[in-house]
Amino acid sequence: MPKATCPNCKFIYDLVTKVKVNRTNLQNKYLWGCVYDLISEHTGYTPEEVHEWCKLEFNSKIINIGKDEIKIGLSTASLKTDGFSRYVEKIRQWAAKQGVNIPDPEEILITIDKPKGRYHV
Repeated sequence: MPKATCPNCKFIYDLVTKVKVNRTNLQNKYLWGCVYDLISEHTGYTPEEVHEWCKLEFNSKIINIGKDEIKIGLSTASLKTDGFSRYVEKIRQWAAKQGVNIPDPEEILITIDKPKGRYHV
């Protein structure tokens, strides 16, 4: 744990920092088994295509190559739990505007359908 020293009294104390944790398996299951599946059903695109578009739209950066600016989608694997929650909420808000009702993650139970290897709500 990092230490700090009070400049007035020279007391040494531990610095308490908020620990950032990578997205959870349950968050990822919700994203793929609920969010992407519902958007996929609505649009006709595969969940993988939906994922690529969502990364580009909601988790991207601009890079410069020569004189061109190019927008690239970033991986969601390295997002921390709070950043991942914000990412999913942006998608849910966009989907609602398209008429796709995506349930709140607190309202559903996700199970794994082992024969198909898919997540289902």
